Amino acid sequence: MQWDSMKISNHKPNPVELPIVDEVKFKLFINGVYYSDFLCTPESIEELVLGYLYTNCHISTVHELEKIIIKEYKINAELRRSTPQEALTPLKKSIKLPDKQKLRRMALKMFSTASIYKKHGGIHCSAFTDGETLLAFKEDIGRHNAYDKVVGELLMKELDPSELIYITSGRVNHEVMQKTLAGRIPAIVSRSICSSAAYNAALENGVVVIGRILEDSPIVYGKEIMNV
Repeated sequence: MQWDSMKISNHKPNPVELPIVDEVKFKLFINGVYYSDFLCTPESIEELVLGYLYTNCHISTVHELEKIIIKEYKINAELRRSTPQEALTPLKKSIKLPDKQKLRRMALKMFSTASIYKKHGGIHCSAFTDGETLLAFKEDIGRHNAYDKVVGELLMKELDPSELIYITSGRVNHEVMQKTLAGRIPAIVSRSICSSAAYNAALENGVVVIGRILEDSPIVYGKEIMNV
């Protein structure tokens, strides 16, 4: 999408048309009952809904979803059961992480894949890796949406998020950690940093968080020494 804008050059405004990131509202209904709104980049909406249902404990596998119907800006997710399950307990075991060079390569690969970001910025990206390759990748204006989209992509491929490493362009805050715990995801790698609430939840639940992955000395949050 192009928007009329002004660029200031040598103290003079110059009219230009610049690309601007899309942000659109969708209404989510679950079994016909209004549930929530999404303000998101209008791409990969099925993946967004599937990942959202998973990280909010409405489903534990893709097979618990009957179908997703998208009509204009309304989404109806038809589930085989109507009530959320109890939150899943994260796996309290350490994951053997690749060394920092491999993790950095995966993060750089994620950013090099970010086509929307390259157009105009203002976009978060998320990916999952097994340490050797990117298995799923998505972009969205919201880091929580990007997370849900990439989880949804994994589920569509029938891959288990709890066996993989999540990579994000954004900081790791409480909302991101809650999604991580719901998905039993054992490790998060970020270009940014970890908040205090996310840090405490990570320690309590055995999730490994690595920040500043693109720097020479990444930060490993927590007491456990990892092979990074």
